[in-house]
Amino acid sequence: MKSDNTKKTAKSNLPDNSRVKTTKINDHIYLMDDNHEGTGYLVIGDKKALVIDTMNGCADVKAIVRKYTDLPLMVVNTHGHPDHMHGNIYFDEVYLCPDDADVYMEFTDDPEIRKIKDETGLKMPVVKDIKDGDKIDLGSLHLDVIALPGHTPGSILLLLKEDRILFTGDAVNHHLWMQLHHSTSLKMCRDSMERVLYLENEADRILHGHTIVPDGCKDIDSVFDDISLIRRDMEAIDEILSGNTEGDEDYKWFGGVGKTHPIPNDTGVICFNPISDRVKKDRKEWAISDAKRDKGLEEPQDVKKYRNISYGLFKEHNLLDVYIPTALEKTESDKPKTKNGKDNKLPVLINVHGGGYFYGDKELYRFYAMDMARHGFIVVNFNYRLSPEYKFPSALQDINNVVIWIEEHAKEYGMDTDRVFMMGDSAGAQLTSHYAAINSNEEFASYYPLRPTKIKLKGISLACGMYDIPGLIAGETLNECTMDYIGEYKDPKNPMLDVLGAITKDYPATYIFSSPNDFLYENCEPMYRLIIERGAKAKMKIYGTKRMKNIAHVFHCNMYTKIGAKARKDQADFLLSL
Repeated sequence: MKSDNTKKTAKSNLPDNSRVKTTKINDHIYLMDDNHEGTGYLVIGDKKALVIDTMNGCADVKAIVRKYTDLPLMVVNTHGHPDHMHGNIYFDEVYLCPDDADVYMEFTDDPEIRKIKDETGLKMPVVKDIKDGDKIDLGSLHLDVIALPGHTPGSILLLLKEDRILFTGDAVNHHLWMQLHHSTSLKMCRDSMERVLYLENEADRILHGHTIVPDGCKDIDSVFDDISLIRRDMEAIDEILSGNTEGDEDYKWFGGVGKTHPIPNDTGVICFNPISDRVKKDRKEWAISDAKRDKGLEEPQDVKKYRNISYGLFKEHNLLDVYIPTALEKTESDKPKTKNGKDNKLPVLINVHGGGYFYGDKELYRFYAMDMARHGFIVVNFNYRLSPEYKFPSALQDINNVVIWIEEHAKEYGMDTDRVFMMGDSAGAQLTSHYAAINSNEEFASYYPLRPTKIKLKGISLACGMYDIPGLIAGETLNECTMDYIGEYKDPKNPMLDVLGAITKDYPATYIFSSPNDFLYENCEPMYRLIIERGAKAKMKIYGTKRMKNIAHVFHCNMYTKIGAKARKDQADFLLSL
């Protein structure tokens, strides 16, 4: 069958193959420099040829490599960024580590690739999995696939064993970007690098994803980097993690302002999102305050706990707990039974913790979440990626991945996927309201690179939140922690931020509450009225009075107050009534 990738529009300015400068590295490796914006490679064996990264897509990479070989081609992307994979459009099949599927998805419908699609009449190809430990056999040449999560969660290295050359994409280079919203934590990247230090004994040289051959270069060996670059990158990250960042300079990029830290014995830098003194101070002080509030609490014995279950790629940031009232426990047969022996599915309640987008975790919210389980829910309580280390829309991607995890594991835990609810407070309320709009509005969802789920939220509970980020940006009243969170998305007209505009009659039924002493109190009624005006169901309740000073922001998380208990019961009753 002929590929669909055969036609080109009549007035196309693309492809422009003149942008790519090709240099012969040795008798079987060619370097392709795409206008100094990205670098790909062609490795030719005696039975097959390998294309490593396809660059920006403005040049027909397939036509270029066909000048040098007519062997069958295999195409591998080292990761999912556009300057390494938009050129996939000229091929029928490519390989990518599945851990970068979300990254790849994000950039396969961006304005740049839409322009290329329009001008060439082509479409992106089939993507197949390639993973850590896989082998690539080109006949006379052989390559090992090695995972190195960091720059992206699914970044891979390719070791050409016969030449002792390591192709690293952007995972190891002289300008390592770790400030992106889909980059892993610095700690995770550092540990990944330590894991591959054995390559110092198996490779001598590195060719990375932005290697450039200078004009007039007569010494091809000078193009390579020494294998010690892995260790130098790792040492630079160690310095950042240890706080040795005095003198680090601001780094302005299209997503905002980060920092750069010099790589030892190198002219290069590590780019990263610094944690400000304000964030460090607030995290410490908030933790002390919350520990004081929860002092003396014990976990309930009538709730079964399944802890620290991985739902994503970001290690400690992507762990969840499942809390099940003991009337429904997971059995060895994976067939849930109540104590009376009958099948029984329970509604699911997902807890999105608060903390200004930069603080909090599932441990902090476990007492609250376990108490909600006692009202008759299976509660999923989870960690998500926090700012400023991770920017918008990372937290929303994590919430979606939790929903997908529920979809995949519902039978095992006795979850009723027709009755899935979500609750959040403070920043968690904003995230819940945001995700509910994505989940109920297909047009709004199209702005987000999220994996599809069949689950539709039946109801949500919003406590002590704020909901109009564009309005706050336009009014120049957005606080620093939210500015840290939204990062590059600071345009109040950006449709991705317009949650209020995305609310329709299909929005989940909403319970919304606050207290007069909540500093976000004024956001409650406008949100309630808007949901009602759009034709969806909502109920609002205000707890306490101005004179009750202890009934303030996120008062419902205080397990010692009667009003907190009343609010928890009221939101449970509302959701269970749906």
